[in-house]
Amino acid sequence: MKRLLFLFTIFCTACTHSHLDAGATCAHTVSYHQEVLPVLIANCTQSGCHDGNEMPSLSDFSIVSASKAQIREAVASGAMPRNGVLSPADKQAILCWIDQGAPAN
Repeated sequence: MKRLLFLFTIFCTACTHSHLDAGATCAHTVSYHQEVLPVLIANCTQSGCHDGNEMPSLSDFSIVSASKAQIREAVASGAMPRNGVLSPADKQAILCWIDQGAPAN
């Protein structure tokens, strides 16, 4: 019984960490155009990093959609943005949007 409880605990912990950051939930459907794109523009393209010159522009939906796994990892780990920190709400919006399938909404 203890072994079963131990395995269940490990399984549940793994599920929690593979989704959002601890404590984060997606209470609503996140809009790419209204919530995610403004964050990307303010923190990624206007900073000169992903403006289309040296790196792909993150203001282009097709690039963002194709790069969603890398974006999710970079945002969740705190590796991006390089020159700043996303607010918890902005970070959650990006993570939720990607976890919801990254729709063009």
